[in-house]
Amino acid sequence: MKVLSTSHLGFIVKDLNTIINFYHGILGLKLLSGPSEEFHDVNEGKAMGIVGDNVTHCHREAFMETPDGVMLEFIEITDPVPTPIPPTAACAGKLHLCLYVDSIQEWVQELDKHGVKPFMEPQEALLGDGVTCYWVYFMDSEGMLFELQEKN
Repeated sequence: MKVLSTSHLGFIVKDLNTIINFYHGILGLKLLSGPSEEFHDVNEGKAMGIVGDNVTHCHREAFMETPDGVMLEFIEITDPVPTPIPPTAACAGKLHLCLYVDSIQEWVQELDKHGVKPFMEPQEALLGDGVTCYWVYFMDSEGMLFELQEKN
């Protein structure tokens, strides 16, 4: 018995159109499908682990792909209304997406044009394999954390 590979990474979002505009329109990830029509199925909500009064469950989704073939699933749950994302990274269980880029400084400038600002200027780090990298964190248009890294 063993893990074979990654299928996809999934993110619950507030507004699917905003996410598509950001990750596809600005960052340039490939849009594979979506936004879908709403799915209406009480059992799907239960199967996804949504607790509470699940009289109905409604969601839409979109799939995108990174240049190296990692599939990302973005899900907009419309019923029940999702809990807001805490604005801090100091939240157990909070995730972030990290993407390698060609020029971290150019990306910082490009994202600034769209009102997306880093928490700090890019930071330098020495990776375990002796490679120097630069990294920087942002909050996307939905309040989710994402990181850009450039290896040198």
